[in-house]
Amino acid sequence: MFDWAQGNKLKQEFEEKVLEHIDSLYNLALRMTQNKQDAEDLVQEAVLRAYRFFHRFERGTNFKAWIMTILRNVFINEYRRKVKEPQK
Repeated sequence: MFDWAQGNKLKQEFEEKVLEHIDSLYNLALRMTQNKQDAEDLVQEAVLRAYRFFHRFERGTNFKAWIMTILRNVFINEYRRKVKEPQK
């Protein structure tokens, strides 16, 4: 059975941690994509994936490194997908 109180606590903890590092996430995404819109999309996708897997994050470890790794992996996966896509 789902514990709503625990779920809300996890959501609040996640939001606090993300907001603490949102500028760093955006700056890294902007350096990788060289495009403001693509950087915003990349951050959004990374935060979404981090939220989905937040239950796997080990408390007491480096959250910033964890979410930056997710951001980098999302960027790499998107790049690989675009390279395999036929030219339009």
